[in-house]
Amino acid sequence: MKQLLFYVAIIMFSGCHTLTKHQGSKADSTSLLEVEYQFPQDWLGTYTGSLQAYRAGSNKNLYPSGVTLSIAATADSNRWEWSSVYTMDGREPIEKKYFIIHPDTLGSSQYLMDEGNGIFINQHLYGNTFTGAYTVNDQFFTFTYTKIKEELLYELTVYNNSPTESVEIEEGFEVGKIEMATVQKVYFRKKQD
Repeated sequence: MKQLLFYVAIIMFSGCHTLTKHQGSKADSTSLLEVEYQFPQDWLGTYTGSLQAYRAGSNKNLYPSGVTLSIAATADSNRWEWSSVYTMDGREPIEKKYFIIHPDTLGSSQYLMDEGNGIFINQHLYGNTFTGAYTVNDQFFTFTYTKIKEELLYELTVYNNSPTESVEIEEGFEVGKIEMATVQKVYFRKKQD
């Protein structure tokens, strides 16, 4: 079993590539994903992008819209406003406002997303990526915000919460297949003042 997991990990790793910045020569390249960005100072500002939202098995963008993301400080040094405004042709803009909170009781990389309605979602900051997960009814959501230079990549993936099939590899070790429902992505670029 350990060998099988090892080979799966090798195959997955070999399929990945690293974003690099080049500074003149091949020997002088550094992974952009290794650059550390300090929160909040490196993240604050206004970013713009376009929403790409797809249902599993479809190439049609479900909700083409412009998106403006603003990350701003508040009077509370452990609380930041995180506001997204979606603009679709012929419709009123839709704003989603959250607060990112870093209570003193949490570890240095742990945050809470406060939706303002009594819902607090755990978020973790690892290097240059905020990540988290939550469920709504029978769906499982994962999200990431990855900072690379003056850009942010946002991705929200929605899965059906129950496996459609499961295979028991060995006693007590079962692998379940969970179907993806939708994926949303926004490539944001920071607006210059």
